Amino acid sequence: MVLLVQDEGGYRNLLRLVSRAFMDSEATIEPQLPLAALQGSTEGLIALTGGPAGQVGRLLGEGQDELAEAALSRLMALFPGRLYVELMRHGLESESRIEDRLVDLAYAHDLPLVATNEAFFADRPMFDAHDALLCIAAGAYISQDERRRVTPEHYFKSAAEMRALFADLPEAIDNTLAIARRCAFMPEARQPILPAFPLPAGVTEADELRRQAEAGLSGGWRRCRMRAGTKPRPDPIGRASISSSASSARWALPAIS
Repeated sequence: MVLLVQDEGGYRNLLRLVSRAFMDSEATIEPQLPLAALQGSTEGLIALTGGPAGQVGRLLGEGQDELAEAALSRLMALFPGRLYVELMRHGLESESRIEDRLVDLAYAHDLPLVATNEAFFADRPMFDAHDALLCIAAGAYISQDERRRVTPEHYFKSAAEMRALFADLPEAIDNTLAIARRCAFMPEARQPILPAFPLPAGVTEADELRRQAEAGLSGGWRRCRMRAGTKPRPDPIGRASISSSASSARWALPAIS
């Protein structure tokens, strides 16, 4: 499901949820959270149900309509007044199979609809190139049936194209603007919060950084000359060169961070 920041409180909640997803998930799986983990951390966040891949859509696709409605009710409790039922039209059977029931659920619970479009490439002609890249990423062949696929409709559609696509449900398009207006928060730029470096009295961090950088550069250059076994000398066209006995000298300088 999609979570969108509405205000500063929502931004802080989203940061906590994202951090928890990374900290609580095994290293071998994608960062994720159970729905129960959202309890108490949804204020200031707008939620979309997630289309056919979301919990509600997935249960509808499996024919478990009662469980789908129960899942929708849980989301309504988590996001009161901030939940949208998400509709997608990429030409997939999984989308068309559940759309009517999604709309019915939205109307039954007085929830707004919103039309969305997953974009994986810029325009329709890029589909074949993107499909080839999916195969490369998965180590698969284009001719294989059992592999990840998208459709030529998963491109970045214009506003006019989206209005034409959802001409029968204009409210779903209008609500994309309503959501944009509700998301009126911009994070402020802040200086990095770093631990204080212990410094002698009267010495600034800039002074200490310069001292350590100069000391590291000087020591690295001395080690380079010792490994080279000779001093650099100008070549016939006036550029610096190092004798063949110092072929590894260029790797002797330490990394300076």
